[in-house]
Amino acid sequence: MQSAPIPSHEATRLKALLDYKILDTGPENAYDDLTRIASEICRTPIALVSLIDTDRQWFKSRVGLDATETPRDLAFCAHAILEPEVFIVPDTLKDERFHDNPLVTEAPSIRFYAGTPLVTPRGDALGTLCVIDAEPRELDEGQIRALQALGRQVVSQLELRLHADRLERSNRMRDRLLVMLSHDLKSSFHALIGYGKALEKRIDRFSKEEIVETAQRLQTVGGRAHQQLMGMLEWAREQVEEQKSAPELLKVQELFNETVTLLHDAIEQKSVTVEFEVDDGLSPAWASRCLFLSCMQNLLSNALKFSHANGTIILRASESEHEHRFSVIDSGIGMSEQVKAKVFGDGGGHSGVGTAGETGSGLGTLLVIDFISSSGGELTVDSEEGKGTTISFTLPKIR
Repeated sequence: MQSAPIPSHEATRLKALLDYKILDTGPENAYDDLTRIASEICRTPIALVSLIDTDRQWFKSRVGLDATETPRDLAFCAHAILEPEVFIVPDTLKDERFHDNPLVTEAPSIRFYAGTPLVTPRGDALGTLCVIDAEPRELDEGQIRALQALGRQVVSQLELRLHADRLERSNRMRDRLLVMLSHDLKSSFHALIGYGKALEKRIDRFSKEEIVETAQRLQTVGGRAHQQLMGMLEWAREQVEEQKSAPELLKVQELFNETVTLLHDAIEQKSVTVEFEVDDGLSPAWASRCLFLSCMQNLLSNALKFSHANGTIILRASESEHEHRFSVIDSGIGMSEQVKAKVFGDGGGHSGVGTAGETGSGLGTLLVIDFISSSGGELTVDSEEGKGTTISFTLPKIR
C-alpha cells in the first residue's frame, strides 16, 4: 500500500478547509442531493463528499456507506487531491498503490474508485466528490464530465457557506460597532461639546493660559475619540476580513505615555495616580500599533472605571526570552468569579457600573481579547472583590 504524499502547500490547504467551517457539521440536503445524483449517473452503490483533514478523511455526505471518516493514510481521496483532473482507479487489485489497502481487502471492498477534486477558487483542493464500486469498471466521457460538474457544484455550496458566514460576521460586527460608537464614544463627544461650549461662552473672560488649557483639553479628548474610532475600525476589519493588521516594533514607554495622555481628563477627574513599572532596557514589542494602543486604552479605562477616587493604577511591562508581558493593576472594587466569567468568558461583552456611576458597552473587552488572541498572546485576569484587579497579557517576540 502506498499512502499519498503530503501536498507542498498543505498548510495553506488546511487553513482554507478550516475557513469553510464545514468539518464535523451535520447532514445538509444540498450536499446529499449532489452525492445521490453522482451515484445515479455513475451507477455506483457508493458516492461520497470527502474532505481531507490533517490525519483523516471526513465525509460531509455519503451514499451507501455507514462510516463517517477513515484514516488519511488509507484514503483514495488523499491521492485524488494531488491530481488536476478526475482520478480513476479501474481495478484496485491491479494497482500497486491500493491492492493491499485495508479498504480494498476488507469492507467496503473497494475495486473501483473515481474522484474529482474539490478545488476552491483560490486553487486549494479540499477533498473530492467520489464514486466507488465493489466491482472493477470504467466511466464513460459523459459520466466523467457529469462528475466534474457535480464537483463544481459542491464547491459552489462551500462558497455559499463561506459568504453566508462572512455576511453574518459582518452584520454582527456592524451591530457591535453601532453599540460601541453610541456608548463608548459618547463620553468623549460630550467632553468635546462641553469644552467647546465653555470656550464659546467664556472666551472674553478667559485668560490666555485658560484658552490654551481648554484648547489642549479639546485636543486630548479629540485624540482619544479618534484613537477609539481607529481601534474599533481596525478591529472590525480584522474580524470581517480575517486579515491581521500589519505589526511593527513598538516603544512601550512611549505608548504608555500616550495612553495616559489620551485618558488625562478621566484620570484627573477621579484623582487617580498612574504609575509606570517598565523593565530597564525593555526591548520593543511587536504588534499592531493602533490595536495595542486601543487595547491599553481599554484596559486603563476599565481600571479607572472601577478604581476609587485618589487610588493608584500601575502599568507594568516586562519581558522574558520569548515574550513581553503587560499588566494593568488597580486596587479598586475587584470582581467575583461570576462577574469575571461574564466579562472575559465565552461571549464576553458584559460591563458593570463604575465607582462613579460610569457605564459602557463592554465590547471594548472583546477588542482586547481578539487583539491578544490574534497576536498569539495570552490574557490572564487575577481579581478579588474589594481588593482590586490585575489584567495581564503577553505578546510573543519576533523569532
